[in-house]
Amino acid sequence: SFFRGEVGNYSLRLVGQNPGGGNAVSLVNKVPHPQLLPAGFGMLSATQFLIEVPPGAGQLVVTLDGGKDVDLFVRFGQRVEQRSNGLVIADQQAISASGNETIVVNQFSQPPIRSGFYFIGVANYSATASTVSIVAGYDPLTVIVGPAGAGKTTMLRAAVTTLHSPPHRAVFGFAPTAK
Repeated sequence: SFFRGEVGNYSLRLVGQNPGGGNAVSLVNKVPHPQLLPAGFGMLSATQFLIEVPPGAGQLVVTLDGGKDVDLFVRFGQRVEQRSNGLVIADQQAISASGNETIVVNQFSQPPIRSGFYFIGVANYSATASTVSIVAGYDPLTVIVGPAGAGKTTMLRAAVTTLHSPPHRAVFGFAPTAK
C-alpha cells in the first residue's frame, strides 16, 4: 500500500508493502543510484527500484550503466516478475550483451506513459557481482507554437542537438500543413 500526505509545508510519501512483496528502493528524479548486484546467472534481482511519475510528464527515461551483462525492465504499478521458466514480466525491457541499457517510456510506448509508480527491475547475467548505476528521470511534455518566421525551426534544431547528446533523450516533432 502507498500513503501520501501533507503536513504544513512538508510532503510525506511512505512506501509500505509493495505489490508482490520484496524490496523497492525509491529513486529521486535524475539522481544516480549505485547498486551492487550479486552474481545472477540471469535471475532478476530481489531488490527493485521505484519512481513516481507526476501528471504531465512527457517521458520517463531509465538508464542502467554497469560493466557486465545486465538487463533492465520497467513495469507500471507493480513489481517486475520472473516466472520459474525465466520469462520476465514487464511493460518495457532493454536486453543486450552490454552493461549499458536504456528504456524510454513516452506517449508512443505500449503502454504509453502515465502518472503513477513505475517499478524498475534489473538482472545480472554475469557469473560475478556487478556494480551498476541506475538513473530514472522524467520531463514534462513541451509544445512549441508560433507563427511562420518566428524562429521555431532554428530553436528546435539547437534543442534536438542538445537532447540527442547523452542521455540521448527521444525527440518527436509534428508540424501541421496548410495542404
